[in-house]
Amino acid sequence: MHTIPFANVDLLLGQHPGVAPAAEQQQLITRRRGGYCFENSQIFAAALEGLGYRVRRRLGRVHQSTSTRTHLVVTAAVDDR
Repeated sequence: MHTIPFANVDLLLGQHPGVAPAAEQQQLITRRRGGYCFENSQIFAAALEGLGYRVRRRLGRVHQSTSTRTHLVVTAAVDDR
């Protein structure tokens, strides 16, 4: 959390570069900027997959009276669990 913080300013300003691995690596690793759940989860999932873990990406919805937002989390299998 201290290394790659949560940040969604670029998304809210309409300046988001997308969630392609190269764009995420540039933003989160090279530029040391924060990201929102899709960026943080995607780069975390890519790192786990690179280490040989079986990863599942899961979408969720956060419902509020004024808006519905989408959220991404990652689960990884360790010892087939």
